[in-house]
Amino acid sequence: MDCPGELAICIEEQTLSYCELGRRSSGLASQLFPYGVGPDQCVAICMDPSLEALVAIIAVLRSGGAYVPIATDTPPALINHILADAKVKIVLSNLAAGWFGDTCLLTPQTWRHDDPEYQSAEISPQQLAYVIYTSGSTGRPKGVMVEHANLEHSLASRREFYGKTPYRALLLPSLAFDSSVAVIFPVLCQGGTLIIASQAERRDPMALLNLIERHSVTEMLALPVVYQTILETPGASRKLPCLQRVILAGDRLANAIVEKHFQICQSAELYNEYGPTEATVWSTVYRCTQVSDTAPVPIGDAIPGTSVYILDAQTLTPSAPGIEGELFIGGASVSRGYLGDSTQTAVNFLPDPFAITPGARLYCCGDRGQMNANGIEFIGRNDDQVKIRGYRVALGHVENEMNSHPGIQAAVVVVRRNAPWKDQIVAFFESRNLRIGIQELKPFLAQRLSDYMVPLAYIQLPRLPRTPHGKLDRMRMATFAIEQMFSDTDSVPPRTTLEEQLCDVWCEVLDVPKIGVFDHYMDFGADSITAMQFSTAARSRGISVMPADVFVCGTIAAMAGTISERHQDGNLPHSEPSNLPTSEGPFYRRKTQGS
Repeated sequence: MDCPGELAICIEEQTLSYCELGRRSSGLASQLFPYGVGPDQCVAICMDPSLEALVAIIAVLRSGGAYVPIATDTPPALINHILADAKVKIVLSNLAAGWFGDTCLLTPQTWRHDDPEYQSAEISPQQLAYVIYTSGSTGRPKGVMVEHANLEHSLASRREFYGKTPYRALLLPSLAFDSSVAVIFPVLCQGGTLIIASQAERRDPMALLNLIERHSVTEMLALPVVYQTILETPGASRKLPCLQRVILAGDRLANAIVEKHFQICQSAELYNEYGPTEATVWSTVYRCTQVSDTAPVPIGDAIPGTSVYILDAQTLTPSAPGIEGELFIGGASVSRGYLGDSTQTAVNFLPDPFAITPGARLYCCGDRGQMNANGIEFIGRNDDQVKIRGYRVALGHVENEMNSHPGIQAAVVVVRRNAPWKDQIVAFFESRNLRIGIQELKPFLAQRLSDYMVPLAYIQLPRLPRTPHGKLDRMRMATFAIEQMFSDTDSVPPRTTLEEQLCDVWCEVLDVPKIGVFDHYMDFGADSITAMQFSTAARSRGISVMPADVFVCGTIAAMAGTISERHQDGNLPHSEPSNLPTSEGPFYRRKTQGS
């Protein structure tokens, strides 16, 4: 290590120096050797971001293996599929053994903390570094194989574009989200410090602000919606001046976020990155300016050493500037392909007709764009793939799981778009002469899909609408009014001013027309990101709500009770009886539709 005594990783009160990281990863790497870990052998890491998780990643790489990150909230059925598909023989996790079937489990308590005799394995550029699973249209998640050569090229491009100065970076993404790669390795390879947000801090924008200020964080990478929530949190202008660079990625970037950034963080550079997992995290980048207009924020130009083409998908001929085409990516960052799926690899990874290097390939993204004066403008997809909370979701994957339910005759899954960062999945289905409710379908899917893939609403129809040609009319279903989705909800209206205010905030954040005080708002689409948005919006109205309250309380009635109990003197300014009507009218929401 060039900087053995320097701080490498910090989370809450725990720290690791580079020397300690080296020793602990040596101990674990030597422990993996008897299990046959070596070139292209996959080791699963099922952990939240933590000191132990980073030790595990470094240890697997030093042993010559490839790590497979799995989010800790992944359903057991999906975990078992990944373990079988990647032929995983050993799992590193702090979860119980029952989550991983018969696969050998090593928990952090059993890891060696040092092995002075251990020598890192020799690594060839063509060996796998990691395998990240993404949603597949066939209902089978795809494991994207990224080699060390791909990773090194991605890191070299980042050094060339952003510079080599060590920095203090905030790690927010799950390890199963490939944006984590763009934070972890650049920081540790340049002798910087990785500040890991704990699970509680990731859910609380005020806690994130305090974390950034306390550790003088200089760089952060986040989803646009997460950064927007941080910017809108009271005190942001006082706590964010330490930031020197903000990178937003994983979803469309709205002009409103760019404008807000330069109002709060005038001295921090702002970048919009784009890139699929198959091209090792990032492929284009755009530096945002304070000048904004109504045009979409571009995804910019190709990163150093990478080629991005806008082509006619049939002829692979370039599209003229301003003419829409399909995005293709070439260069050393293009990954090996999909694990165990040579057919889909051949479909998406094509010989590169523009390269002079033998064997060079193009990755067909499935994204559409056009070249404008400020770089590439992202337009959308040419298939049913969408982004939910930054994760890729193939709607066909969700449909296949729904159709596996014994009571469903046919199912169609569409996306209801509220705003560029508020896509919600809605399911329509015909049943086999049965009445099937959300209470049955949602748990069924939750056992098979990651939480961000589980539909928000379920609409049972006698017959799914079809076009005059007999095909399923997805366009019509996508435009169904949201009121229909909740028309059969027997909701109880707010009974106090506090409940009324909480209902208003939830309706605004979730973009639903109504929500009752005993409704479980998780069934309406609430998640970790909307919990952050809700707490920020509530605080701006003078209501003391913590993001943890969202997950603990479950309903508005319970939340109102929790808030009231915090007033020790019994003076509850928000709890007087409400004068709202109780039987008719849009009493759940003050804003009119379309406002």
